Amino acid sequence: MPVCISTPGATPEPIGNTQIQPGSADYRLHSRSVVDAIFSFSLVPLRIGILLGIFFLFLALLETAYVLRFWVAGQEDQLVPGWSSLMFVIIVVGGFLMVILGFAGIYVGYIFQQVKDRPTYVIRRTLNAGSKSVEAGQQELGIKES
Repeated sequence: MPVCISTPGATPEPIGNTQIQPGSADYRLHSRSVVDAIFSFSLVPLRIGILLGIFFLFLALLETAYVLRFWVAGQEDQLVPGWSSLMFVIIVVGGFLMVILGFAGIYVGYIFQQVKDRPTYVIRRTLNAGSKSVEAGQQELGIKES
């Protein structure tokens, strides 16, 4: 079933069904899933990716403190040679990539939202401003000036 998030003022278009031949299955898992519906209308997953990247950078900081603790205590022989530097580089680069890609994705997401050209405001009802005063319109709508 296709997912539709309606815009106020938009009219729904009917979707035509095609005839299915007997004995053939036309069901495809990749056609439209719940995950696709969630991720295609929101910037939240991108923000989660940025937070995950910051978390990885924090893990790199903890790993650095862990290694420095061994060096300060003079116990470098207990560390596996090359492991700490390799883990540090992998975690830092992965964290930076997640943060940078998240920012780029949010930028593209904002462009996508702007291109959809949805109205900023939805006007429920218009008043003929030429024939009525503002006060008369407010009285008709039941708005009290404070």
